[in-house]
Amino acid sequence: MWKQFEPEEARWYHWNLNGAEVYLRREGDEWRTALRSVLAQEVTPSADGPKPDRAPRDLPEYSAVGAGRQIVLHPYFYEKPYYINFRDKIRLMPETETRLDLALPPVLRLELAGGLELTRFTPFLFPEAWSGEDTMYGFLCVSLPVPSPPSDFTGGSSFIHGEIIFRNQTKTILDIDRLILYTDSLSIYEKEGDLRCETTVVDTNGSGELKINFRPGMPDGYEAITAARKNGMGNIIIRRSADLIKNIAGR
Repeated sequence: MWKQFEPEEARWYHWNLNGAEVYLRREGDEWRTALRSVLAQEVTPSADGPKPDRAPRDLPEYSAVGAGRQIVLHPYFYEKPYYINFRDKIRLMPETETRLDLALPPVLRLELAGGLELTRFTPFLFPEAWSGEDTMYGFLCVSLPVPSPPSDFTGGSSFIHGEIIFRNQTKTILDIDRLILYTDSLSIYEKEGDLRCETTVVDTNGSGELKINFRPGMPDGYEAITAARKNGMGNIIIRRSADLIKNIAGR
């Protein structure tokens, strides 16, 4: 799904993205697209494409002009942070750790060679959340429940999969019910259509402060397709996450 390909002239192609859809047709330098987003609860357990198909029905079509013959559907992280809500509170006993699977919804771009963007597409419509001390000071996030349906998929997935490791290195019980995750330090890797990112590690020290780090390195057999932005957001991740997650039993 994430490889460059050269579509035939005047023929429609279709990506099925777990219920969301992308249609594409090229005529010379004109590229026509049709896009369908779905709500989080409408996600389905399959993804594939691009495949030749009939013209889209009941979808508005968009046109862009760009020289080139090859195109790719390219996944990115949201620029907004992900506000992760754990449906079941995580309770860590002293000096223990646990691991959770993560499936992050992407932002997708249809790109010509050289990264020229034809269109940008948000396939999955998750609600937003406001995080801050009040309505004046804070920031918008993409609100994501965990576990989300894609974590149970056995078919193809257009979500970006990863893992969170929580480690409690204190003598106190630690309760966690939410987490803010910036993805600026994460790259996206691909293998046979599967998307993955680095592992996130959440630690707490003796004072109860939480620190978020990422384990570097490409997963075995994968190749990097989207590089991390690396714009210095690491300190913000640590500070804001620590502000939000202070529910430590017995404090």
